[in-house]
Amino acid sequence: MGNVSIFKGNRALFLNSDGFEHIDGRLNIYVDATPEGSVTAPVGSIANDRTNAIIYYKQSGAGNTGWVPFAGAVPVMKYQGAIAVNTDFPLIADVQNGWFYTISANVTDNAGAMYTNTGQSFTTGQEICWNGASWTLITDENEYRYFGTVANAEAATGQDAWICYVEETETFYRYEAAGAGYTDDNEGVLSTGDGGNTRWIAISGRFNFKNIRDWATGQVYAIDDLTINNSTIYRCNTGHTAGATFAGDIANWDLLYAEELASVYGYLAAEEIDGAGNAIDTDISLYTVSASTYTRPVNITATNRNNAVVRIRIAHVDGAIGAVANEDYLDYDIEMQPYESKEITIKGMEAADTILVRSDTTDVNFIAEGQEFSSDGAKRLAAVTVVADTNTALYVATGNVDEIEIVACNKDSVNSANIRIALIDGALGTWADEHNLRYEEILLKNESVHYSFDRRSLRNTHTIGVRSTNANVNFIFYGKEL
Repeated sequence: MGNVSIFKGNRALFLNSDGFEHIDGRLNIYVDATPEGSVTAPVGSIANDRTNAIIYYKQSGAGNTGWVPFAGAVPVMKYQGAIAVNTDFPLIADVQNGWFYTISANVTDNAGAMYTNTGQSFTTGQEICWNGASWTLITDENEYRYFGTVANAEAATGQDAWICYVEETETFYRYEAAGAGYTDDNEGVLSTGDGGNTRWIAISGRFNFKNIRDWATGQVYAIDDLTINNSTIYRCNTGHTAGATFAGDIANWDLLYAEELASVYGYLAAEEIDGAGNAIDTDISLYTVSASTYTRPVNITATNRNNAVVRIRIAHVDGAIGAVANEDYLDYDIEMQPYESKEITIKGMEAADTILVRSDTTDVNFIAEGQEFSSDGAKRLAAVTVVADTNTALYVATGNVDEIEIVACNKDSVNSANIRIALIDGALGTWADEHNLRYEEILLKNESVHYSFDRRSLRNTHTIGVRSTNANVNFIFYGKEL
């Protein structure tokens, strides 16, 4: 399984093959040697040395030192094996503080007086440690469970606040011991193998938020309660009784999820350069994003229906068509051969952004396709036209940014250009050789190139630097601000 994030209230776990990380940064991980001097973690973290069967606790410091074995009241912990039946528990005469085991089958410690015989019961997947008088539960993999089908989940038992994922519904659920107020619908609410009022309640995924009630005047809300207002999900940050309007109540809520518009990827707009309604050599508005809307990705197709070469322009304008500037061009006077079609795709657009198109000949048409959302995402964040042979800051991050794409467009119809692109871990003035993502790459006359850096992210104060030997080159930066 890949990385998984699980949220409950204002807490979260980020799971991977080496363990998990709490939302506050504390780690609970497996290592193959002592973590002292090699694993950086905050105080309170735990590292399980699988090679030497020792569990370490991060006692002090913010770096990679301060790790100590569990000692004193809780001695060094040593793994002793798996327990499947009651006679696998150790003899009371032999057991030592710190011995710990994995539970490989549901079992009760009741084999008789010769054994630890605490009467405690455990389930498959738990880890337990002897504390001198009884068993202490260390971890419980059952708290986060996986089921392939709804039927499997509804046959399973659980405990309050356990989390499961059901592949059939593509949804995470929370176990609710007192779920009488929820009706099993095999989607947002599932029954459990424990019967009675127990339920699995959807908390994330395909049927996420299905059971959250609309905000209501006079309703009493507690911290971490969820509500819906205008198709947007909010989490309560302060216990209160709702006032007369949600606007007056907004300080008590944190935005959790903005529901996307009921839109699918497809046709957005089309224009024909016919010489009449849309004249040649004239900037034409192909598509403008509506208010409170985000469109991503956006695909533009240009088709030359002539038996002759034509020249076209395509621009992404952050405003009305009359505001087009030199830095806005995605393609500039590029040649299209007879009966040729050309497609370009950009990461996204936001409200009021416009796609401009232009052709020097009739019988050329343009089509825009994409998907409209009400939630923010990747979009145009910056654009510049450079001064020749001068380092220029295209974008300076004020937070984390991913889904990065950079478009370089040479608007010169005679000369090529050599360009550079750099990811600088600081200000533009600190640009050094090791920062270059592209170096002296050639852009032919009227050529545009889209550079996708999806696997890279910017952090706060990082700078995207650009440079060109030709002043007729512009750059556009796309990304998703987190």
